Amino acid sequence: MAGRNRGGGSDGGGDEPEFRPLRPRAGRSAGSMRQAEAAVGDATRGGQVGSGAPRPARSRPGRGTPGRTPPGTTTPDGRPWPPTGPTGRKPVAGQPGAAEWRYERYRQKAYNSGKSPDDLLSFDDYKRLHYDQAASGQRPGRSGGPEQVAAKRYLTENHGVDQVENVNLGGRFPDGVRDNNSGGTDYFEVGATTQGGLPESRERKKIAEELGVLGPNDTLQFVDKKAPEEENWIKYSAGDDPHSKRRPTP
Repeated sequence: MAGRNRGGGSDGGGDEPEFRPLRPRAGRSAGSMRQAEAAVGDATRGGQVGSGAPRPARSRPGRGTPGRTPPGTTTPDGRPWPPTGPTGRKPVAGQPGAAEWRYERYRQKAYNSGKSPDDLLSFDDYKRLHYDQAASGQRPGRSGGPEQVAAKRYLTENHGVDQVENVNLGGRFPDGVRDNNSGGTDYFEVGATTQGGLPESRERKKIAEELGVLGPNDTLQFVDKKAPEEENWIKYSAGDDPHSKRRPTP
């Protein structure tokens, strides 16, 4: 009597796995057992159970954001995308090419995290907000340049304003706070104004979001970093329009 072939069917070819007939359990009909056996056979022929057939490969998205700026193109400023990354050793801050080297590293990190060029700062904005501040010893993106730092110090020393970085006001973070005599809070933003006395457009956008959550006894003061004296403050209350309210004229 031939021994049992463990690797294949009765012909000993080994191409098909052996399946023992299912024996009916108590409470199961022979018909239901035949259906189960048929299902196993279908799965085997489809390459799903024990057939050794490879499963279809899953598609994996490439780096970068699909559908926005495809790889192999250039950004509006003519830089390659995907970025090639910085070359050579990292220059010391202040040396020629130091800002460019850091910007290319910033672009490469952004690409590796799945961002597109639309999500990145331009070189000029990156240099102003990050490199220049770090090179001057400031915290990038927060404390600002020398004029802004001096204005904040003036507010603290002359008007009792606490410099903060973690007070959330409508998803924004004001530069300073102090309690007022009405039981509310005075919030402070320090920045630049236009020649017409309005805060710069990016500042107005920030102010608009902050005004939307001011309490009835709260105020928001916009302080020109070049003229931080109180007579130059733009004072807002809830409901004010930051796109029309200007710095007081002498």
